[in-house]
Amino acid sequence: MLIGSVAMLGLAIGCGGSETPTPTPDVVEPAPEPQPPAEPGPTLIVVQAHFKKEGGKPTPQPAKMTLLRQDGDKWWDSEVLDKDSNVFHKAIPWRDGILTIGAQKALLRHFKKVDGKWQPAATLWERSWGGKFNRLRDIEIGDVNGDGAENIVLATHDQGVVAVGSEIDGKWVFTEMDQAADTFVHEIEIGDLDGDGKKEFYCTPSGRNLSSGVSQAGGVARYSWDGKQFVRSMIVEWEESHAKEITVVDLDGNGEEELYVVREAHTKKEGKKTVIVDPVKIIQVAKDGDSFKETVVAELDDKQCRFLVPGDVNGDGKTDLVAAGMESGLWALEQQDDKTLKKVLIDAKSGGFEHATHVTDLDGDKKMEIYVAADKQQAIRQYIWDGSSYSRKKIFDIPDRHITWNIQDGVF
Repeated sequence: MLIGSVAMLGLAIGCGGSETPTPTPDVVEPAPEPQPPAEPGPTLIVVQAHFKKEGGKPTPQPAKMTLLRQDGDKWWDSEVLDKDSNVFHKAIPWRDGILTIGAQKALLRHFKKVDGKWQPAATLWERSWGGKFNRLRDIEIGDVNGDGAENIVLATHDQGVVAVGSEIDGKWVFTEMDQAADTFVHEIEIGDLDGDGKKEFYCTPSGRNLSSGVSQAGGVARYSWDGKQFVRSMIVEWEESHAKEITVVDLDGNGEEELYVVREAHTKKEGKKTVIVDPVKIIQVAKDGDSFKETVVAELDDKQCRFLVPGDVNGDGKTDLVAAGMESGLWALEQQDDKTLKKVLIDAKSGGFEHATHVTDLDGDKKMEIYVAADKQQAIRQYIWDGSSYSRKKIFDIPDRHITWNIQDGVF
């Protein structure tokens, strides 16, 4: 027994004197960095002016274009700058790239992606009219002279010029019309309102923007090709207000296009306060014999509304209008069975000077989304009809000292 105990003790001492090896930890590979979605893919094109505070004053920075692409719940952004202008007012997909219009300088440029980087491949047009501002303010593309080829139609500030470009032997040549001092043309729309099978275009000339808060006179002009030249006629004019937003669309689906005009509020000064005399009116302008008839389809208790965008946003098969008020919020003008428009508030807490808005089916699910730059709330948001209301989701932060001018989409 003693011998066995001693043996056991020796064995225990022997075991106690040895060191148990430390287990080798498993090697944990770092999670791979998230990668942007494969190109090309559906992309939002957001254009902005941005400013840097220098000496206590905001100083304009290079024109800025932000490209936003979705991958699941994540949105990826990339930035394109043009140091030759201080704002892109609009950027649209065109041919193998993006067509941009700039201000201060007034540049029409074709951007292409070369070796993974967006850069201006060509300047199609550049102009200076000798006024206070040189701005390309809006652009639309379509055949407006009936030759079967696309034209580029431009609105400008501040000399009232409307320009139509044609491509001749690979070079763009522009015809300028109706230069007039202190005249701002904000918007261009192409359509066939008289149903003759030929496209005409419409624009919104007005007096100079007034910082006093008092509204200026203006209206809507029509340009039609007579076989030799463009003939201009004013289809609506107002002394007490003007338009900065129009849209041409066959809203009721009867095969005939209509023109919808946002007449900005008639405002006046009372002491230091700007007072609304007559609020924003959304007006259908229709051909009525040899003249045009105005019919108010909606009102907004607001000073201005710079975006009126068509689309079936509630999925009922009828085309609606989305109206973006500066202060009154984001609205849907939902088309009813009797073709009237019902005003529905989408979001009271959405606003901005421009309040840029775009309607598209970016994800390809056959349901329209609404994309809105709420500069006041510093957010780009997506709205989707969920069957009972418009659900909101923030997709991108808008930095300080930014003004968003437009949103479009393409595949890049």
